[in-house]
Amino acid sequence: MYKLLGRFGASEIALAISFGFLLGMLLPTSGKLLFGLVLILFLFSRANLIIGMLIMVAVSFVSIRIDPMLCHGIGDSILTNQVVQVIGGILFKIPVAAWTMLDNTVVCGSFAVGLVFFVPIFIVAWVPLRLLLPKPKESAKKKSADNN
Repeated sequence: MYKLLGRFGASEIALAISFGFLLGMLLPTSGKLLFGLVLILFLFSRANLIIGMLIMVAVSFVSIRIDPMLCHGIGDSILTNQVVQVIGGILFKIPVAAWTMLDNTVVCGSFAVGLVFFVPIFIVAWVPLRLLLPKPKESAKKKSADNN
């Protein structure tokens, strides 16, 4: 239950918001293996799972609307790049790489948008949260260090 609720520190919540945005961009697309890999990274991180899942659902509703306009064009420009075509030709000879669906323009564009905005969203969320949330007490830090 503790992992589900997670910690309510500024970095854990900001990381959950960043992962929620990335997962929300990938959810409406059909990149099932890519979504699964990012979801596993999210589940093994120290991020707050509930906040991340709520952000993921909210972003997925918005992502459905912007995918045809924004993500398709970005994915098309990435996939028509000659360097990416050579690397993709090599990678897609591996059977598992085809399950990521990165050869689809919408999946590629959504993944690129999610990756580009991952760190800026973390910083934009972390700075105000660090100022608003109470600082952990020294005794709590000492107890957590003793438990590890």
